[in-house]
Amino acid sequence: MDSINIDNKEFEERADYIEISDLITWTVDTPFYQNIQKKIIERGAKLIVGPRGTGKTHQFRHAYFSCLNDNSRPLPLYISFGKYYHLEPLLFKSANALTVFHTWILAKICLEIITVSGRLSCNLDDTLRSKNIEITDIDDYIENAERNLINFKNDELISKLSIQFVTNLIEELLIKSNRKRCILLLDDAALTLTPDYMIEFFDVFRSLKTQNISPKASVYPGTTQYGPRFHIGQDAEEVLAWLNVEDDNYSFFMSEILNKRLANVEINNEIVELFKYASFGIPRAFITLLRSYIQATGKTTQQNFNKVIENQKILLEKEYLSLALKLPQYKSIIRTGYEFYEKIINEIEEANKNNPLEKKVHLGILQDDSIIKSARMIKFLIEAGLLYQIQSISDGPDRNFDRYIPHYLFLINAKVFTHTKGFNTRAMLDSITRKNDKRPIRKQLNTLLDRSKINNLKLDLPPCNNCGSERLSEDQKFCHQCGTPLVGQSTFETTLKTKIKDLPLPKWQIEAILKDTRLKTIEDIYSSQNLAKDLKNAKGIGKVRTTNIDKIVKDLVQEFLT
Repeated sequence: MDSINIDNKEFEERADYIEISDLITWTVDTPFYQNIQKKIIERGAKLIVGPRGTGKTHQFRHAYFSCLNDNSRPLPLYISFGKYYHLEPLLFKSANALTVFHTWILAKICLEIITVSGRLSCNLDDTLRSKNIEITDIDDYIENAERNLINFKNDELISKLSIQFVTNLIEELLIKSNRKRCILLLDDAALTLTPDYMIEFFDVFRSLKTQNISPKASVYPGTTQYGPRFHIGQDAEEVLAWLNVEDDNYSFFMSEILNKRLANVEINNEIVELFKYASFGIPRAFITLLRSYIQATGKTTQQNFNKVIENQKILLEKEYLSLALKLPQYKSIIRTGYEFYEKIINEIEEANKNNPLEKKVHLGILQDDSIIKSARMIKFLIEAGLLYQIQSISDGPDRNFDRYIPHYLFLINAKVFTHTKGFNTRAMLDSITRKNDKRPIRKQLNTLLDRSKINNLKLDLPPCNNCGSERLSEDQKFCHQCGTPLVGQSTFETTLKTKIKDLPLPKWQIEAILKDTRLKTIEDIYSSQNLAKDLKNAKGIGKVRTTNIDKIVKDLVQEFLT
């Protein structure tokens, strides 16, 4: 284990940093993966759904490169919208923010059309010239929109770019490339920081769908808001990219990741099996756990394993609670949600205590339409990957239960699967892989949370600046007491004040940045004129990436914000 270099490319967690040759070589070719690839490449609009780290970008990039140079396959266009949050302040500064955002989407798609046309030696200059559009105009627009510096020349592009122009440009590229149809791969499309933009995005998504153009978008489960004009099933099919930890082929799927990518890793097989389940269907987490275990310095296997599980639990907690930093209006709901989640873990721990022959990890919550905010609370837990929703069940008239599986890492940490003295990995695995009891734990929400907590599931909205009255709703434009316009606050600008110590980053990275640099907040990182220089004294930072140190830290922050 000591001979393994954890800085090797095999331990890279993000698909957008992996060389395409490696990405294709490391692809796990199982029926689960093949089904998602089939859905991405086939006709029709699709929503690829999964929490962070489930492999949505990997799926899109693999489909893109497998189709690009194969004339028998559809023409692929890949666009990431991960920087949408840079445009969020415009919602509070500009009357035409939605128009700017709408054009930003089209501009990014146009730029990809032009890029792919160059790769396939298809000239689109005449069409662009007919609209008096230069590539530099598109580049400038994207850059200025992300800097909130739209100028008169950029306004001209707004009048030139339209849905019709973009679809016509794609149709022309199809003809010139001798392709029958196009798949439009729209990555990072869960614009959770900006509900207004998210609704606009899916209006554009729906409008781009034609007989020959099939848009696909990667989104998070739970909280993605599609708007009143977008209907799941009718406008797009959902495709779950998150494999159930209790699927019959789960262990095989995770083994293939290990065999394809980390064949040289020498760790006890039973420890590897435990890490498979502790990753809860998220390949990125599996790689993180393996790397952390290799780095562990404890004297015994038990110490190293427990430390890795505990540290990953803390990181998952921080990732979930960081939603309150990015979505302050939901702060109370998110924090109460974690209390609710801890109660779920406790209930499952109690149900399995002194019960080594059964496994009870499914929890059913009685449906109650009167508690609307609780649905939002649970959706945040699903988005963060802490709860996996399975099919609901009925227990008689008006007694329908929504069922969930909590993250196995939290159950492992709570010793739910430990029924013997000492550190017995074989016994733990026997307990984990046992079929779940057919009688799930059934609870009402008010038995997991105090009634006062349920009643306090409210939005944390800033009061009227004029009279101090509380807002009645998130979309309220004028104070209901004094009639004064209610001024909003940019979530992005507020988030820039977030301290680095509060970011859901590995502890060693935070310690290195805080100890060896003057950087204290996200804003310090963004405003630094020479980030590489500012970070050069931070011990260890940059070793796990092959790109330069400036890009590494900015990308870490970008992932936090998206």
